[in-house]
Amino acid sequence: MCWTFEVTLAAASLETLCLLGLCCRGLRYDRPNASLILPLVLQEWLQVVLWAHIGSSSTECDETNQTVSIAIACLVCAVPAWLCTQPLLCPVDVTPELRQSARAFLCFALLCGVSGVLVQVVGRAFGWMTSICTYAGPWHHQIWPVMNIQYNFLPGLMGSLLGRALSSANLMLYFGASIGGFMSYRPSYVLPVLACVGLNAAMLVLVLGREWGSFWCFQASLLGLVAILEPWLFEHFGEYRFFGDAKAKTSPDKLEAEAIGAPESEVDSLVA
Repeated sequence: MCWTFEVTLAAASLETLCLLGLCCRGLRYDRPNASLILPLVLQEWLQVVLWAHIGSSSTECDETNQTVSIAIACLVCAVPAWLCTQPLLCPVDVTPELRQSARAFLCFALLCGVSGVLVQVVGRAFGWMTSICTYAGPWHHQIWPVMNIQYNFLPGLMGSLLGRALSSANLMLYFGASIGGFMSYRPSYVLPVLACVGLNAAMLVLVLGREWGSFWCFQASLLGLVAILEPWLFEHFGEYRFFGDAKAKTSPDKLEAEAIGAPESEVDSLVA
């Protein structure tokens, strides 16, 4: 977990090496995996910049901190939409039905992302978003301004409880908007790990409160390592398909046509 500049820099460097390694190695699903984790690596480097310009409170920091805080919030809001584009950009083992579902989730993710950005714009314009700086919380993780909004509606304990409830609701909405990224029959260990580590954030909301958002560095680091090891995992533990086998969803005529190299429409005449 990233609680200092040095640790965050090391994590970001490791993630970048994994990303470059996947692109250069170019095995079966290396580049789709690299595309999948790209925004997580980018937000990690933004956290590095924030640690170098960390604020002393939610309102006391330099201009770089304020600018990068806005950038990281916009990037985080865009991640579900980016995930939903993956079955469309890397259509490996993606059926037309799953592509259609991915497009529908992409529209929903774009709506959620734009809404998240507008909350910050409107909040700053009307003055009810008083937090403008990223600073370190009691658990030594960064607290982004966007994470403070939900905890500032009420004072004291009630504000903390309401903030956790609103964070949990936003987190479930975030997960729902990201489902389109899983619309593929391709075997993967990265996608299940992404789902499991992402769901772990629900517990982080209860424990870390407003610091849970910056916990993503652990997720990004883990996904990069899993992606690097995925060919070895395929070889030793088999291929895990998140949505099952695509062939099970394919008609017998189409499978027979693929086997003999003929169009599906001509299978009956060839058999006769």
